[in-house]
Amino acid sequence: MLPTDGKQGLLNAVSLISAAERLLIQAISSSTEPSITLKLNTEYSRLDALLSHMLRAQAFVDGPEFAFAIVALKKNVAEIQARENDDSFESLPNVILASTIANYKSQALSLIASL
Repeated sequence: MLPTDGKQGLLNAVSLISAAERLLIQAISSSTEPSITLKLNTEYSRLDALLSHMLRAQAFVDGPEFAFAIVALKKNVAEIQARENDDSFESLPNVILASTIANYKSQALSLIASL
């Protein structure tokens, strides 16, 4: 079982990734360049897969399956961190939006790593 602060950390990470996804959706909707739209869609898919793992872990937080869910989640985080230099949102013309998305993602990954 995860301590209360760990549960809150997981909830906070879910919130941060959800916020990053909402910003990506806005950026995708306003993009007029197909190559940027494709990169943003790819990043959205990656974050959505991470969010699915996070929600699965959250569902098991008080059960014996939680340890397995966290292992899968941390593996997903490691893969994302390995691709860190290939972040698609860095190609956004709006630097503030790109920075905000990167910040949300970074905070969420840090929270997950601390579980």
